[in-house]
Amino acid sequence: AVGAMLFTAAYFIFQYIAYRTVAFAFTTPEGRHRWLDGFMATQAFSGLLMVIPAFLLVYKPEWRVAAVIFSLSIYFIGRLLFVAKGFRIFYSGIRSLLYFILYLCTLEIIPLLAIFRICAYLRAYTV
Repeated sequence: AVGAMLFTAAYFIFQYIAYRTVAFAFTTPEGRHRWLDGFMATQAFSGLLMVIPAFLLVYKPEWRVAAVIFSLSIYFIGRLLFVAKGFRIFYSGIRSLLYFILYLCTLEIIPLLAIFRICAYLRAYTV
């Protein structure tokens, strides 16, 4: 459990640094501030909502499938809200769509796939 928490913390730090770097390169200080605040807000609200399934997993482990589905739903809704906010901030014309697609692949899709692979490896290693 501690390894998973450390891994999650490292992923959060990676995301924050990456978003800060991208915002520094592609937007104004005002846009950077709004985007990073949006990231922190979606992470905070998602974390607060995930307390419920976490408690359910502790007290009712037989409900793990429903709790995992609920947690993943919360996570993906939060990510969609954040990506929509990022699109509003960074969109400045049709040419900016290329940058937005590159952002999606680089910071949203590939790290998520990498995390999935690492978690699958950790699960196989610890079971």
